[in-house]
Amino acid sequence: MEGFIFLDHVARFPEAFRELSTWSARAKFVLAETIAEGLEQAPSALRGLFEGRNLGKQLVRV
Repeated sequence: MEGFIFLDHVARFPEAFRELSTWSARAKFVLAETIAEGLEQAPSALRGLFEGRNLGKQLVRV
C-alpha cells in the first residue's frame, strides 16, 4: 500500500469532483457509517475507533 499527499494533485481536483459527482448520482459507491446511540455511548465509540470496531465513519447520535 502506498499513500499520497492529496495537495500534490490540486490541479486534478475539478476532474475528481466531476467523477465523484457522477459516481454519486449513479449510486456507484456506498458510504459506511457506524452509529452509536446516545451521548453516554461516546466514550465507547471513541475507544472503538482505536480498536477497529467501526466501519467507515464513527458517529454518535445525541
